[in-house]
Amino acid sequence: MVRPLARHALFFVSYICFAIPCTADTITVLNAETLNQALVHAKGGDIILLAEGRYGDLALAGTDFLKPVVLRSRDKTKPAQFSNIILRATAQLTFDSIAVTRSLVIKDADHIRIINSHFSAEDSKPPENGYGIFILRCKVISLTDNVITALPRGIALSDSNTVDITGNELFYIGKQGINGVASHDIIITGNYFHDFTASPHLDMIQFWTANSIVGSHHITIRDNLFIQPKPAENLPMQGVAIAFTAQNALRYTHIVIQNNLINDYFGATLALAHLDQSQLLQNTDAFSPNAATSRWPQPSSLLRRR
Repeated sequence: MVRPLARHALFFVSYICFAIPCTADTITVLNAETLNQALVHAKGGDIILLAEGRYGDLALAGTDFLKPVVLRSRDKTKPAQFSNIILRATAQLTFDSIAVTRSLVIKDADHIRIINSHFSAEDSKPPENGYGIFILRCKVISLTDNVITALPRGIALSDSNTVDITGNELFYIGKQGINGVASHDIIITGNYFHDFTASPHLDMIQFWTANSIVGSHHITIRDNLFIQPKPAENLPMQGVAIAFTAQNALRYTHIVIQNNLINDYFGATLALAHLDQSQLLQNTDAFSPNAATSRWPQPSSLLRRR
């Protein structure tokens, strides 16, 4: 029989256990097996430190940690290396200071952060979809201070919103640096695009409408640096290209392109068309005397220029 005082004590202990949330843990893993075990038991707020080494492919599906779980290389100078990472219907996950040698695919996910990480094709074997990072039907995605290089394409955005791409470096890219379609509330700021390589179609940033039923809107492209110090085998190149395709005449609204520096060897520094309620402000086209500010003579009657 439990005495009344003991019964009250048990109630008090139970109340404390439920009222005070479990504290976050910091866990160190050594390989793919221990990482998978850690992810099975992870809870919001946990930090998983990754020892140096190869972790192969990582796939997560249907996982919502409710609060951010961080996967971080234990030694940032010797990052944990993944081949492919595939996140489907996953939420509240951060990758910090990792290396990806094929691609990161994020689908139907939200609250995903990728910071201080490196994306490149190992041994010149590009990912199957051609992109270092592919984002589809996602929201609240942040790509910050990453390096993306030696890939056919850098970042793809499709049917996504609330995406922040800040402080990244993209170089030795073969086609598009950032390619967007049917997306909105996108911020692209403080990135460094340079030394793109040969391709029949080079755009450092491109938004288009292929295979889409809606146009993109509320896109800010600000404070970026676009440098092409030498011709990419004399092929035409564009700094920022925004237009609809001939098969899909959808317009763009609330586009702001501001305070970007674009220089050298561009066929068109800003190739813009089909924009409404948009602004083109205080951009600098340096050292490209033959480049046109727009390949189309009348981008929009509502496009303001300064």
